[in-house]
Amino acid sequence: MAHELGLAPPPRFSKAAERALLEYPWPGNVRELKNVVERMVYRCGKPVIEAIVFDPFEAGEATPRTTSSTPSTPSTLSTSSAPSTSSTLPI
Repeated sequence: MAHELGLAPPPRFSKAAERALLEYPWPGNVRELKNVVERMVYRCGKPVIEAIVFDPFEAGEATPRTTSSTPSTPSTLSTSSAPSTSSTLPI
């Protein structure tokens, strides 16, 4: 993931972040771990990941990384075959 984002060297985890990862119960198993790590690599924007945000809907201290390949507006997922009763979802 870090390589795909052009991060060289990839960000490291601080001791506190490592401890948080080790102590979390991981109810979603390995897939949840993978998602959390990928999200933190994408959001960190610094050489060291200091804080872990386990809930993907929690803003936390991490901010999204800006790159030239990132679109300025989020993509949306919608169905065109049927009218939607809810808003579109960002992907």
